Amino acid sequence: MEPAKYLNTKQVKQRFQFTSSVTLHNWRKKKGFPNPINGRLYSIAEIEQWEKQQSRG
Repeated sequence: MEPAKYLNTKQVKQRFQFTSSVTLHNWRKKKGFPNPINGRLYSIAEIEQWEKQQSRG
């Protein structure tokens, strides 16, 4: 079975341990967090790239 390539909003919030969709929206607007694809799914590869940029920054 191929590993998942995308996370939904609930999974993203679980990954980063927050419950508010407002936090996710703010991260997108203020921290450059990747936008969802089709408004629903987030690319794991883009999230991992963003995480690397945050650790450097």
